Amino acid sequence: MSESAARSGSPRTLLDQIGNTPLLRLQRVTADLPPAVEVYVKAEWFNPGGSVKDRPVRRIIEDAERDGRLTRGQTILDSSSGNAGIAYAMIATAKGYRVRLVVPENVTEERKRILRAFGVEVQYSNPLEGSDGAILLARALARAHPAEFFFADQYNNPSNVRAHYETTGPEVHAQTGGRITHFVAGLGTSGTIVGAGRFLRERMPGIEIVAVEPDSGIHGIEGLKHMPTAIVPGLYDASVHDQKVSVRTEAAYAMARRLAEEEGLLVGQSTGAAVVGALAIAHTLREGTVVAIGPDGGDRYLSTTMWDEAAGEIGDGFVTVESRLGAVSFRRRFCYIGRVDTVLVGGDHLTAVLAQARSEAPNECCGLFLGRGGRAERIIPGTNIDHSPVTYSMDPQELYQAHRVMEAEGRDLVAIYHSHPRTRAYPSSTDIAKATYPDASYIIVSLQDPATPEVRVFRIIEGRVSEGTVILR
Repeated sequence: MSESAARSGSPRTLLDQIGNTPLLRLQRVTADLPPAVEVYVKAEWFNPGGSVKDRPVRRIIEDAERDGRLTRGQTILDSSSGNAGIAYAMIATAKGYRVRLVVPENVTEERKRILRAFGVEVQYSNPLEGSDGAILLARALARAHPAEFFFADQYNNPSNVRAHYETTGPEVHAQTGGRITHFVAGLGTSGTIVGAGRFLRERMPGIEIVAVEPDSGIHGIEGLKHMPTAIVPGLYDASVHDQKVSVRTEAAYAMARRLAEEEGLLVGQSTGAAVVGALAIAHTLREGTVVAIGPDGGDRYLSTTMWDEAAGEIGDGFVTVESRLGAVSFRRRFCYIGRVDTVLVGGDHLTAVLAQARSEAPNECCGLFLGRGGRAERIIPGTNIDHSPVTYSMDPQELYQAHRVMEAEGRDLVAIYHSHPRTRAYPSSTDIAKATYPDASYIIVSLQDPATPEVRVFRIIEGRVSEGTVILR
């Protein structure tokens, strides 16, 4: 339908209602953020099928119609964790096609009833195999009956990415007036983050693209994949996102309940996870516009434990965030429920610390960050005179020289850093006993996972440990 027809109020079809979903600013769960930091949710549950999946499914079907891959008499086949299945059922029915869906047997009762209402054929896969089991079964059906089915294959179909490149990305850019600084989306098929992310990066090279995934392969966030343990979609391009936030199922559930109780937004599990990721990023900013994709609403989860108070606890309020410095990946921890102490570290300084930790392993390395107001401006690598894998003591002569530099340059001791070659990035009893600088922060680099070191920061005062966040500047 033409734009002039839309403006004149001409009748619109069901499919014309897909897209142009509202962008809603969060007000109460963001109350502790600086005034110049705004967080929005793109409410994809306003699509006629109730989820973000209306966008790619429509594009998949219509592209296949145009190039002849989908013809009358064929049945549309695909796997789904539920939302795409509902989109297929709605759109295919409106166009006059039959549909067969493969979905995990443990999808919510609401999803099952909606699919039955549309009259589509549903085949359930092993619930213990999750979305991967549904994918494998759908592939087997497509191979066995190639003439009968058009295998839509949402996880590998480039039309999925194109839908978000041509609609979701432009909408977010326009709705924020080009002010968006951070775009946050969950990893499922990955079509949303790859398509919209590419569009936004082309228009705004400085934008940060943030992916959200469950923190393990065994999780309860429907629609999201834990990429390290899952069948990786052919669409997925990890180079699109700058950071990746790992969210616990319990945190996603708790956030969904908070959004209902504090914002009046009844959202689904993956929307809860996306908002956790968005708030984690927002709490590291002084100013910025953060937009999270809200894939669906909460009415499809009313029969689940998500709404039980005991089902989702905030825990310590931190999430793990994986980032890259050039070719080096590393992990940090961000707090999403409030402001914490921060240390600002330059990327070149952090790269130097990671290199020092690796070069001195299996012993601990150590050194100092000098600067002002929590901002590290100069690094002083130290010599660990203990030559130990479990403890460190910086050379006294180097400490003396560092104090002379501080006096001469008017800098403070911002942080003391050291490495844990074999253990996690958390203060050991020895670290706590040696923490004699209450005004300084303590940065620990863990090489427990050599491929992705973890960097965390703490304040240690009279034996009490509190965690902060390392922010790259």
